[in-house]
Amino acid sequence: MTATREFERTHPWLTFEVDLEWASYRLWLLLGEATSKSDHVRRALLRPEVAEELQKVFLVKGALATTAIEGNTLSEEEARQVFEGKLRLPPSKEYLAQEIRNIVDAFDHIRDEILPDASNADLTVEKIKLYNRFVLEGLEVDEGVVPGEVRAHSVVVGRYRGAPAEDCEHLLERLCEWLGSEAFEAPVDHPELAPPLAVLKAALAHLYLAWIHPFADGNGRTVRLLEAHILLASRFSQPVTQLLSNHYNQTRSE
Repeated sequence: MTATREFERTHPWLTFEVDLEWASYRLWLLLGEATSKSDHVRRALLRPEVAEELQKVFLVKGALATTAIEGNTLSEEEARQVFEGKLRLPPSKEYLAQEIRNIVDAFDHIRDEILPDASNADLTVEKIKLYNRFVLEGLEVDEGVVPGEVRAHSVVVGRYRGAPAEDCEHLLERLCEWLGSEAFEAPVDHPELAPPLAVLKAALAHLYLAWIHPFADGNGRTVRLLEAHILLASRFSQPVTQLLSNHYNQTRSE
């Protein structure tokens, strides 16, 4: 008999299951619309220099959005200057630029790993830890925060307490196993469902990692990189992979 883990008592909603029977036609219509709009971007006939500029614009928007959610106050123009290596900030504000650079560097790493070789798209616990290291690189962190390492203590965000520290490594393994399972694969006779299922997969990865909250800091930025990884691995275009972060930033008050 398998021993009961603490999270099964404290966080019984961590079931690693999704039942799409409840999904209304409205959800599938919206997912179809998202797929269609994404295809429009992917198939747009652009000059190489225009396509490159579009990717830069949305990468800056995405990097700024995911850091702004955590309190970064730079403007989009300042974030673009960070991207181009032109912004000079006083020492007291340099961390704002470092946060932007960290996200850009992480996305560049994900892109350069996945696009040339689809076999690198598989999610592992080590990759998620690596994304957390990218997020916190060069930043001052609180005592007990070790970039890229699962926390060894309890954390509370607002009124929510993360999963028990002793279960976080196990839960990350379960998460990676679930995300790589057939649960998110399109039926052979309905390949058109692959992109909508990828969007659902990205959203559920976000939800579960936020629920687990495995790191002492940087969980939000880490999970948004995880979403970008999933969308890029599912062959969404690079600008599209930044849109979820933009959406979260624009609708924070909601």
